[in-house]
Amino acid sequence: PDQLYEKCRDAVFKCGNISIGYPFSGGDRDPECGHPGLALHCDVFTNTTKIEIVGVKYEVLDIHHENQILRIAREDFIKNGSCHPQIPIQDSILNSESFVLGSGNTNLTLSYDCQSSSSFGIFPCNSSNYNNVSITTDNIQALETGFEVQWKEDTEACRKCNASGGACGFDKSNNQTFCYRPSGFESSPDTNECHRALLPPSPTNSGCNNTRGVEII
Repeated sequence: PDQLYEKCRDAVFKCGNISIGYPFSGGDRDPECGHPGLALHCDVFTNTTKIEIVGVKYEVLDIHHENQILRIAREDFIKNGSCHPQIPIQDSILNSESFVLGSGNTNLTLSYDCQSSSSFGIFPCNSSNYNNVSITTDNIQALETGFEVQWKEDTEACRKCNASGGACGFDKSNNQTFCYRPSGFESSPDTNECHRALLPPSPTNSGCNNTRGVEII
């Protein structure tokens, strides 16, 4: 539809230091404009970007679109420290269809009210549901500085769509990139491209090739 074509083409998710388009949705970007596993939310009170991955909420600290990297930190730890985990306690080990762990990450294990012989240290938890927490890595700052994950994206499909004048979106029923087309254009045999319909060219039309007849871009 024309409306979704224009929205997915022009809309950008903006919140704090984050500004991003496809394959993300959220904010001014309709759900159809991005992958369902890449939905962003803006906390208007703190002006920070949030994302939920496999039931765990994270703050998005940075996005590097060129290499498809997100730097994220667990929302419960960055707000309240390690003594106040999200209840029920859930692992941050990503088992998501949308992400893979970035390189250079280190495992960090938090144990509540139980000691581990391999722990780096045991810290008291005052005014908490737990008496103490033990940490099995010396990289405690990772709780606040975050870690990197890489999102999965068919970049070639979106490149072909953009090159043909379409706007990248996502087809949830087929779980793949979808190319929205402007008025007067049809889907080509390649669903990631669009082409000019059998209509006279219009000087006001934009998007795919405006020549007379059918031409695959």
